[in-house]
Formats: sequence, C-alpha cells, structure tokens
Amino acid sequence: SSSRTTTTRKEKTRYVCAAYGVAGMGMLTDHGKKMHGNFEKDFLWTHNIGRGDAFYRFRNWMVGRLLSPGENNGRATDDVVDVEKRDLSRPPYRIVVSNNSSTDARRNISFEEHAAALRRKLGKKYELDIRRVELSDMSVADQVKLAAGASILVTAAGGGASIGHFLPRGASMFLFFAEFPPDKEVSTGQYNGWVMDWDTYNNFAYIRTHWLPIRHGGNATESDDSTSQREADMNVFVKLVDQELDLISHVNDYD
Repeated sequence: SSSRTTTTRKEKTRYVCAAYGVAGMGMLTDHGKKMHGNFEKDFLWTHNIGRGDAFYRFRNWMVGRLLSPGENNGRATDDVVDVEKRDLSRPPYRIVVSNNSSTDARRNISFEEHAAALRRKLGKKYELDIRRVELSDMSVADQVKLAAGASILVTAAGGGASIGHFLPRGASMFLFFAEFPPDKEVSTGQYNGWVMDWDTYNNFAYIRTHWLPIRHGGNATESDDSTSQREADMNVFVKLVDQELDLISHVNDYD
C-alpha cells in the first residue's frame, strides 16, 4: 500500500501594495533597443532626446512621494523642486561623494583622493559641504534626501549612480566609467569602456553631466607614466568642479 501526504501552503500574492511607494522611471525602458553603453552601437543614436521634461516631472513626483507623504493627501505636485527648499546658489555647496557604489570590482572604487583634492584646492574659494558616503549603509529615504539637497554628485557609473535621478534642477553630476587598457581584447562590437546609462543621464535636462574615465593598468598615454596621468586626470576633475561651482553660484541669476 502507499500513503500520500498533502501539505497545505498559504498562497502569497504576487503584488505589493504601498501607500507611498514608487518604482521605475515612468517609461517602459531607459535605453530602448540599445544596451546600456558598453557596445559601440549604443552610441549610434540617442533614445531619450527631448525627454528632459518627463524626467524632471517624474523626479519631482518621486521626491514628493518618498519624502512628503503627509502633504497634499499623499499626492506630490509637479512643483516639488527640492525637499529641503535649499537655494543652490547660496553656500555651503553640498558635494556628495559616493564611495564603493558597485559590486563590480572595476567600478567599486573610493573617491577619497578626489574629495581631499577638492577641499585642498577649492576649499578657500568656496564654502564646501563635502559628504563622503557609502549608499549601501543608508536608507532609500536618506539617500533621496541627501541627493535632493546636493549641488554636485561624484559617483561611479552603473546602478549606484541612480541616486542622480533625485538631484535638484541646476545641479551637476560627475560619472566615472570603467575604461579598459588599450591592449585589452574586447568582444566584437564592444566599446573599450562601460559608459553605463549615458543616454539617460545625458538627457536629464535639469542637471549637467560629465563623464570621466576610471583608468586601470596600462591606460597611461605613451608620453606619460601612470603617475603623471593620474595627476593630469585629477587636475581636470578639480577644474571641472570649479567651473560647475561657479555656474551653480549663479544658477538663479537668469530666472
């Protein structure tokens, strides 16, 4: 004879209900038929041109839903610009430095040297509020609040850069992408670096985006050794931040 044991399991719903939750970017895809920015064909056309207004309106809606659920009966309005109501043109200028933001070793880097260089070279010219953080240690709400009041975000490209969605109008974003050594063999059609989600961030019309390389072994130019190359890269970074801080300090002059 045989016996049969029947186990009764309680069915779980596939849906999650949240009174004040958000997901996605408000559109089906962020790069259309292309990949993220690691193949040469990804740069042949742009998918998000002209969508700056949609990105900004959705950004404001997300900030309101995540951080102001008690206002407007839980509904955010399109004029939610900055959860802290900060005037970007006034000091101190918050610079968020996101360290170790990726699970990929090629992009999981620290920007402590960059933060030190900014304080050393620009600290007397501007009143700086440099926040060095690891986002994995912060709640989503704290991440959004941090970005929503920032003037500049420094981070590695990839999923960890998604906090850039919440930057306020007039802010700047510095994205460092993994650049492979010139002698590295890549798959046919693959780009010699990972400029992740370039099509999205370049079309965030409410912020300015800069792309800088994360140089790995063998990436120094023929005329420079790796040390002088790093120094040159750092000088370029500091000068770009200086330029952006000058623009930000006058962001309201033309309203």
